[in-house]
Order: sequence, then C-alpha cells, then structure tokens
Amino acid sequence: MKSKLFRSIAPVAMSVMLAAGSFSAMPAITAFAEDTETVTSDGEQNANKVSLYAIYTWLIDESSKFTKQKQDDIGYGTMNCEFDDEAENGGIILTFTPNEEYASVYDQASYTATFNMDEDGYLIFSFSEDDWWTLSTFYAYIIEAVANYTGMDERLITEYMTAAEANTESAPEGKDYVDSTFYDVYTDPDEPSLTIVRVYTLNAWDEDVVNEMLEDTMIDATAIDRCDVEPLDEYSSTAVAVNVGKYHAYAVGNKNELTLTMAVKGGYSNNEAAWKSLCNLVDALQPTGYEDFDYSGDVPEEKNNWSVYTPTGDQIPDIFDEYDDNYELVQVTFATPYVTNGSSVSLKAGETDYMWVNNGYVEKFKSSNPKVAKVNNDGYITALKKGKAVITATLSDGTTLTYTVKVTSNPKLKVGGKAFKASKTYTVKKGKTLKVKISGKASDVNNKYTSTKVAKVTSKKSAQTVKIKGLKKGMAKVTIKVNGVSFKIKVKVV
Repeated sequence: MKSKLFRSIAPVAMSVMLAAGSFSAMPAITAFAEDTETVTSDGEQNANKVSLYAIYTWLIDESSKFTKQKQDDIGYGTMNCEFDDEAENGGIILTFTPNEEYASVYDQASYTATFNMDEDGYLIFSFSEDDWWTLSTFYAYIIEAVANYTGMDERLITEYMTAAEANTESAPEGKDYVDSTFYDVYTDPDEPSLTIVRVYTLNAWDEDVVNEMLEDTMIDATAIDRCDVEPLDEYSSTAVAVNVGKYHAYAVGNKNELTLTMAVKGGYSNNEAAWKSLCNLVDALQPTGYEDFDYSGDVPEEKNNWSVYTPTGDQIPDIFDEYDDNYELVQVTFATPYVTNGSSVSLKAGETDYMWVNNGYVEKFKSSNPKVAKVNNDGYITALKKGKAVITATLSDGTTLTYTVKVTSNPKLKVGGKAFKASKTYTVKKGKTLKVKISGKASDVNNKYTSTKVAKVTSKKSAQTVKIKGLKKGMAKVTIKVNGVSFKIKVKVV
C-alpha cells in the first residue's frame, strides 16, 4: 500500500516542495518564555512549547509566503493563524473562512489545520484522505517555519521526507507508515481513516543521517509506484512532478512528444543512480519508443527519436528557476511524428478539419476515398458525403500517418421551406422561381445543375440557395448535384 501522504500531495503542495530557501539560525527559545504559558506543573520550563511558539511567531511575523497568501486571499476570505496555549505542548492553528459571496466555490464553511508538539520534540498533525487544507498549509508554511527555526534549508527537509517515503516498504496488515529518524507517517490506531505525521523540530537534523538517507535513495520502481507515476496519454498533454530525495524531476507532454527534466543535487555526471533514475522515469512514462531507450548515461547522447542533453535558457522549465549551483540539470526529449488531433474524426457533410502533424515534414496528403472526404496539400479536409475515408500523410523520411474521417451525413435540400422529397412534384408559375436551400454544401465545391427547356437553374454554382425558374408550362426534372450527390427535383410549371 502506498503512503497516504505521498498520494495526497496536491499540485499546489508539490509546487511548494520545489521552492528553494535557506534561512537564519535558530533563535534563542528563552526569548519567548514570557509571551506564553511555558512552565509545567512541576515548575520546569516546557522547552517543546517554547519551540513551537517560536515557530508560530516566525510564521506570523517573518514568513513572506504567509503574508503574501493573506494578501492574496483578501476579498475571497479570511486567513488566520493562532497559538493554542491550552494544549500541553502548544499548538498552531491555521484557519481559512471564505467570504459569503465565494462560499459556493468551497466545499466547507471553513477550513482548520492544527499542528501540535509532542513530548519528544516532534511537530505532529493528522489528516484525512480529502483534507487538502492541512497538507497544503503544512507544505506551504509549516516546513518553511521549521526550517527557519532549526537553521536548515527548506528543500533539504523535503528531500529527506520524500527519500524516507520512497525507502519505506509496505507496512504489515496493509497499514501505511514511514519510520525514520526525523520524519514518521503512520495510520492512527484509534481512527484508521486518519494519517498521523511527525517531523522533528527541536534542532537541526544530523547531517550524516540526512545524507545517508539521500545517498540510499533513487527514483526506482518502488518510488515510482509510491508517487503514482502512470504512462502518458497518447494525445493529451500531462505535467508530472516527481521528487524523491535529491532527485527532482518534471515531465510534460504526451506519448509522442515528451520533455523530461531532472535536477540532481550534487551533480548528474558520473552518477549512475542519477541516469538510472532518469531511465526508470522514462520506463514509467512510456513515451513512444521507450522500449529502445538504451541510454548509456552520457551527456549529450542522441539516438532514434530521443536525445539527452544539458538544458539552457528557455529549455529550463520555470519550476527550476530557484535551483542553485548545487543542482545539475539534465533533459531528455522524445519526439515521434504524430497527428496531434487524434486518430479519427466524425464530420457532417460540408464540415472541415485539418490533419495536424507534429515532429515531421509532410510531403503529401492523400484520401482513400476523395468522393467522401477530400484533402489538399496542406492537410485541409473537406467532408462531402456519407461514408468513410482514410487520410494518409507521407513524411519526408517515408513515415506514413493515417487519420480516419467518418462523414455521418449527406447534403440536404429544402424546397419551399420544407425537406425535399424525391417523390413529390413541385409547382412553380411561369416566369417565377422556386427556391431550393442547400445544407451541408462544401464551401470549396461548386454545384452542378441540369436544366430543361421547361425549367432551369438561374443561380451561380457556388450558391447555397438555388433558384429554379419556370420557363414554359409543362413537366421537367431539374438535377442539382451537391458535393457529388445528385438530387432530381420534379417541377411542374403552370
């Protein structure tokens, strides 16, 4: 079973995890003793409560993220942060209450996230499967405040946490857990629907322990499974962020067009775990041709439909803007010719479409049934009459792509404002005209007319409303051909 925390990370929380930051050293806890009830019943100072109060104070006074969020929320609701003096070791309570005019946008009248301190100096909180607010505030504000208090780098904390999650095997009896020196996640024994998280906050984490965890972690099959990485869609573009220890990856694209960027702490070159992590992600995302991705780890390297290189300038996704020189970037792209609008389309007579081809130069387009649907040299398709046609694009390298067009209707006529009936005879006075309205006519296909001495068509061949003029008394059959479909109209001139 996968960790609930891993599965529940919302996109907003994930983006915060990718934010960088290094902060000032730990403040003296005695400075806060006078501001809150920090003395226990036996007269000893409650160091855990003082520590949590220090974290709370920095959050409300110094956190630029929290200040900005409060400003951004003006008009939408009210965001507050309070310290719970009644709790044995204190508590930080973050609430958001939507304004009345925006209440319908939210699924609750208010949201509350509570963070306490346990007797061992761990910040502790619980959340349910649908509790996005607690997780978001934890990643957005609490980790930053803990990093400031302990004098640690915010990203280092999240790297350790993701590494600990990726290194955890499934718990007995299907229970979720992470059990590490500084970070624990487990199912609440009294309330199985809740997950409990503990993060050590009293002082800076032991560097050797942190580095050992990071060195032992890579993006392997277990980490990919716990991150819920799934194969790409064939046509729809998807963005995927995967953060495991010192490996930060961001992929965007679909099966035929993928850009995968990875930042590696400590460097990518000569790092076997790094390029294997890259290969494992490619295997999980499954872009077209991934089976032949026999990458050796060199940069640059190029083969078939993929290439690996060091990205520069605009090639680097914005999500990596804050990464410093401690991280080396590598990027792999897959580019396979494909039809961007899918494999098929249904059109009515007269409607048009394009066969859009990416990652290749088209030398010619051809329709298997040009009487049903025709295509020009630019891939512009026109539906003519009911049936099916396969449009084939031949690329400069000989590759062929197909696009199936199903035309679901024929052109239709209305004579005198009513649907045309072949069995009916339509009457028109000599010298007057009978109006025939066409629907489903292709704009670039001219009509064809057959007239007689009794009645003839007087309209242009491009017309969508055709006039039949009575010339002399008698019976006649006038033919109007639209998109290659013939309509024989019986006309009586009186």
